[in-house]
Amino acid sequence: ELWLRFMSAAKYTVVDYATSVFVNPAEEEDKKKREESYRPWRGKQFDDERIRFSTTLSQLMQYYLGMASDFEALAQVGELSKSLQDVRDYYFIYDDGQLEDGYDELMSALEDQETKEYTGRQFNMWYCAVCLHLLKMNESERADEIQRIKEKAKRSINCSTEE
Repeated sequence: ELWLRFMSAAKYTVVDYATSVFVNPAEEEDKKKREESYRPWRGKQFDDERIRFSTTLSQLMQYYLGMASDFEALAQVGELSKSLQDVRDYYFIYDDGQLEDGYDELMSALEDQETKEYTGRQFNMWYCAVCLHLLKMNESERADEIQRIKEKAKRSINCSTEE
């Protein structure tokens, strides 16, 4: 929540490389214990509706493009299916109906030319919604959809920077 509050009020940039690594315990029993202790707090960092991010369409498309690039990299190393399922399992705070609505909301936001304010929960739900959307597809369909996402985002970013 601290980082979300900081990001909503300050200027920041994104770097295209990892700056830290989060490691789960190696033993399955230790992993399960850790996850159970985290479960009541999962998603709570997004509850504060006052934390809002003023976002242009170009910034939203860059977020979407980064998401697609991450999925593409996971697919290249054979980890995309597992990663999508992990996201689905981790964010049990959303049911499939909420995620389907969230996906539709994201698609509408990606058409909006105005700068808008979005909450951390919206960004989180959108990420989860795209994961569920891809999870429902076979590998070939996923690869095509990821390319479609990347092309749409790149076109939109180029259009908004030309204006």
